[in-house]
Amino acid sequence: MAALAVVLESVFVIVAWRPNAANSPLPRALLWLSAAGIFYLIAVALTLRARAGSGLRLRWILLAAVVFRLTLLPLTPQLGAQAQRHHWDGKIQQAGFNPYAYPPGSDMFSPIRAPEDAAVPHPQVAATAPPLAELLFRWNYGWSSGLRAEKILWVVCDLLLIGLLVRMLRRRDLPPEWVLLYAWSPLAVYEVAGNGHLAPAAALLVLAVLNAGEKRLRAASAAAVAAGGTQ
Repeated sequence: MAALAVVLESVFVIVAWRPNAANSPLPRALLWLSAAGIFYLIAVALTLRARAGSGLRLRWILLAAVVFRLTLLPLTPQLGAQAQRHHWDGKIQQAGFNPYAYPPGSDMFSPIRAPEDAAVPHPQVAATAPPLAELLFRWNYGWSSGLRAEKILWVVCDLLLIGLLVRMLRRRDLPPEWVLLYAWSPLAVYEVAGNGHLAPAAALLVLAVLNAGEKRLRAASAAAVAAGGTQ
């Protein structure tokens, strides 16, 4: 497992520090991630076959997951430009504009449009992200106007999501080491830490609601059993 973690980390280091060639028809990152997928599947197979209950193994799995994501934080998003769109939506909200009212290509944004804003996707379409996501874009831009700061927010959400998955696995008497299936996924690591995808924030919110609902259901079941035992 340690050797597999080192191999995966080596792939992420290569992806982070060797950007794709300008004339390459296929992003180099996809080729390296495809190779990493082979070692990831081996790690998954070993994890599913291993005995549960090794706290040391779980700690190493979590530590490797953190290192993978920190490695890709400096990477400029290569696949898609959603991070630039989130950055733009936060920028205009800080300037007092409603992101749902005007598209990025509107002439009214000419005084605040910077050269890097040319990469904003779909300039003729106003914001389509949910309101809570737009509030996160605004808060994140107010904290720091750089793309890396936005990626930090999603990585933090991703790590919280991993912690919640461990908690939910334990509650179901399942091996917490199974969190590796998500925590070590090359695609998940690359999309969140590399491309700045906001999916972990949405998944964290959904799982938190499900976890809270499960707690209430268990409490209600326990109360019903207790009440039945007193009759």
